[in-house]
Amino acid sequence: MIDLENLIKNLSEASGVSAKEKTPKDIVKQELSKMQIEVKEDRVGNLIGFEKQKRNIGKIMIATHIDEIGLMVTNFDENLLRFTTVGGIDKKILLGQEVTVYGSKPLKGVIGSIPPHFQPKEKQKEPFTIDDLFIDVGLSEKELKRTVKVGDFISFSKKCVKLLNNRYSGKSFDNRVGVAALLYTFQEMKHFKHNWDIYGGSLQCNIFHLTRCGDCNRCYLWQTIRFST
Repeated sequence: MIDLENLIKNLSEASGVSAKEKTPKDIVKQELSKMQIEVKEDRVGNLIGFEKQKRNIGKIMIATHIDEIGLMVTNFDENLLRFTTVGGIDKKILLGQEVTVYGSKPLKGVIGSIPPHFQPKEKQKEPFTIDDLFIDVGLSEKELKRTVKVGDFISFSKKCVKLLNNRYSGKSFDNRVGVAALLYTFQEMKHFKHNWDIYGGSLQCNIFHLTRCGDCNRCYLWQTIRFST
């Protein structure tokens, strides 16, 4: 039986910025394997679990996305990192966030900016942009360039915590909670007799901010489901 609370916690804390989703995918594969659900990964990176019936009357698709918004290294500023966003991020939440930079080894860091009292007066009243922000991991410039390169991914570092009244706080609830619901649905459907082929897709959503490929012929789930009703 799925421990839903623990599953959501593990999925939430797993790092899986778009195009770098191995850790959450491994969790999903493990859960599907326990249920003896067949799993396939297509060339785009979509992870699909499916359970076919001997005599099916149709197909049901349950779609979620497994990737998460994050950041990417764009440049070095002495011993600091400059970055851009991967996916849609409200830039107002970035300042002060703890992050993990995935260079040749994971590096803990924090997003900072020049303090207001060190800025010109006219600049102090302006809203900051992403160009005003940097990431400090505590390394010297030489060590930093030896460990990190432009294009390396950065994820937010946040534990999933339980609040009062059965509420939770964490990162990547969009859409890791949906992934947990997908796995739970697979489990519950095993208790019903039916003639439907069930397909569950943990897809990539924010990846198209990077690739913009739009090539549905590369997507196994699209090829399988698109003509079903």
